[in-house]
Amino acid sequence: MHLNQPPSFLNRYYEDISKNMENAFRGHDLQIYDYLKYFLGWTDINGNRANNYTGKILRSSLCLLTSDSLNGNLKISLKAAVALEFVHNFSLIHDDIEDQDKFRRHRLSLWAIWGIPSAIVSGNALLTLGNLEIGNLTNEKLPLKMINKTQKLLTFSYLKMMEGQFLDIQYESKINISIPEYLRMIHLKTSTLLECSIILGVLTSNFNDDSLKSKFSSLGKILGNIFQIRDDVLGIWGTDDTGKPIGSDIKKKKKSLPIIHGLTHQNSSISKKIHDFLSQEFISDSEVNHVIDILNEAGSKTYCQELIKEYWSEGEKIIDDLNISNSFKIDFQELGTYLSGRHS
Repeated sequence: MHLNQPPSFLNRYYEDISKNMENAFRGHDLQIYDYLKYFLGWTDINGNRANNYTGKILRSSLCLLTSDSLNGNLKISLKAAVALEFVHNFSLIHDDIEDQDKFRRHRLSLWAIWGIPSAIVSGNALLTLGNLEIGNLTNEKLPLKMINKTQKLLTFSYLKMMEGQFLDIQYESKINISIPEYLRMIHLKTSTLLECSIILGVLTSNFNDDSLKSKFSSLGKILGNIFQIRDDVLGIWGTDDTGKPIGSDIKKKKKSLPIIHGLTHQNSSISKKIHDFLSQEFISDSEVNHVIDILNEAGSKTYCQELIKEYWSEGEKIIDDLNISNSFKIDFQELGTYLSGRHS
């Protein structure tokens, strides 16, 4: 697999996930759901049918991949997968508001079209649809104990995700943030839901091997850290493939890992220059380029990629040790390789 080519298993589950997501909207015909259909890529701004779902389906596919690797019933796991996709997209709608991002997936974000109040309510409605979908597990052949575990895990996970987002917002007004503080924040904000995706695949397979579940859990955390750190790199050095302007995180003065690395650099001249730029009320386009030059001098991009490499080395060891067939091990390995160097 080419480094920047998405893993093939995403295509394997795409149609089932998309179809079941749309099915979950049946019976909901208020205008709020039209907004959500636009956000999910099913319609254009005028409500006309557009392309299919435009998300990466990463979390939902991870759930199904894990279930598949354990010979689980995908009909059952699909309920959890759809719930995950709705919860993830709820967080994106609110993230766009909090970060004042006007674009998502190369389209205008929901709040930029219909306003912040409508976007907040729409996001909340999507979260509730996720709760309803995970609740539909009661209609499937899964022990009540397992159903309760899945519902509790998903709720606990998106609570942790919100806690991480709260820390991320707090860090915007705080200069002195350590790398360990940052890593704790991304564990909550990003890794928790990816870890949850894998464990939901285990639970909906009615699999009770605690040792294997622990290994899957660790793999989920690692993939989440890799995803967010690479996202931080793309937020500064990314291309147009990201759907956001290059250097967008600098203009927003986000305390992403490259910025924190620069702020805590042993060369006080480097850290002071970055601090001075972040202390300004606004950062111009030309100043964004200056900050990128300083971060390049600090080796911040290299630092981030080396940290990703360290995480993925641990991830590969876990995958090798999983008691699943080699074909599924390859799927997980392709995912880690892709996330480590993705361009969007």
